[in-house]
Amino acid sequence: MLPFLGGFDYTVKFRKGLENQNLDCLSRAPVNQNCISADVSKNDEVHQVCASAVFEISSENLTADAIIQETEKDQELAEIKRELLSSPVNSDYILDSGILFRNNRL
Repeated sequence: MLPFLGGFDYTVKFRKGLENQNLDCLSRAPVNQNCISADVSKNDEVHQVCASAVFEISSENLTADAIIQETEKDQELAEIKRELLSSPVNSDYILDSGILFRNNRL
């Protein structure tokens, strides 16, 4: 891995875990070592880690009201929501009970 990283110009900076939660979850995600061998591509390993991480995400604070509030805080999502309310068009987005979905996903 180090020879690969040596080809890039970068600076390592420390960040507290609280400021880096999205990446911290990947470092703690369980990886089945029996499935990883030298001939497995890096892409396959990344997909395995991401798939494992998805099941580790806590949803105890995730409510419909929280999703609606956070959507309103995001300018781009709030604009999409306003457009759907004013003139529903055939798009990838739908609004269901105040929650914005794209291709049937949050």
